[in-house]
Amino acid sequence: SLRAPAGEPLLFSGSDDGLIKVWRIGPAEHGCKLQTSLLGHCMQPALKPPPPAAANCRGTGGSGAEPEGPPSRPQSAGLVPRGSGSGGSGTGGGILSLAVDYTRGWLLAGSHGAIIYVWALPAYTLLLKLRGHRSAVKQLVLHGDCLLSGSYDRTIKMWSMQHRGQSIGSISTRGSVWALAVHQSLAIGAVGDSSIKVWSLPGWSMAATLSGHRGLVLALDVQGDRLFSGSDDRSVRIWRLGSWRCERVLTGHNGGVVGLRVINDCLISASNDSFIKVWSSSGMQRPFTAATCSRAR
Repeated sequence: SLRAPAGEPLLFSGSDDGLIKVWRIGPAEHGCKLQTSLLGHCMQPALKPPPPAAANCRGTGGSGAEPEGPPSRPQSAGLVPRGSGSGGSGTGGGILSLAVDYTRGWLLAGSHGAIIYVWALPAYTLLLKLRGHRSAVKQLVLHGDCLLSGSYDRTIKMWSMQHRGQSIGSISTRGSVWALAVHQSLAIGAVGDSSIKVWSLPGWSMAATLSGHRGLVLALDVQGDRLFSGSDDRSVRIWRLGSWRCERVLTGHNGGVVGLRVINDCLISASNDSFIKVWSSSGMQRPFTAATCSRAR
């Protein structure tokens, strides 16, 4: 998983090795320089328990935030063996998802070990561990003061950022949550089949079900009034928000489409075929080069 804070020359990368690395992006001739590595077991002084929160996203309650206690000995960022997912050091397995809360200066990470870790920036102090999921946390999306987390345990959970990660609700899904996006008052999810579910917030009433893909939907992105979806059927579909009509199908990958990102007028797709493709607004493929990315930015 990758995340770049707005306005900062930094890149956060989460890996299957259980580490989050922080890179400082320099000029093209200097590239990226590793600044630090974050571990789930770097413990910091305890925080006060969060006060009761009013649920602004409805659902059933669950577990909540676990403030970090004082360290038993001094610890600093470094390398540790990969965790097993059920305990031990590190982040309990690989990092599947990253999000940045710009309002509070928090970096959030979803792990294979079913825990969401929260670090304070720029000191990279581990603040909280959010517990409640029973399996890997695949998706993290911020919606105002609410964090939405999607998991392989077939739930989407809601956490109050205003009250330091207190659990404020949960909904069940048909299958594992592979992708999650939020646009205004809509939550959009790929939940274990070839369809895309659209919910209206905050009540989580079903607004639409989008059908058309012939394989698992693995990636989602929203830009303007368009929804982009990538699937195991090797295609990318472009949907118009509101009418939910599929306007275009892009083909060209030889494997499932696992990542999508829209940058200005370019759609970037990543696939299990080991290729990254760049698409223009007309649906034509463009070569993926450093110059292309620079123009897109």
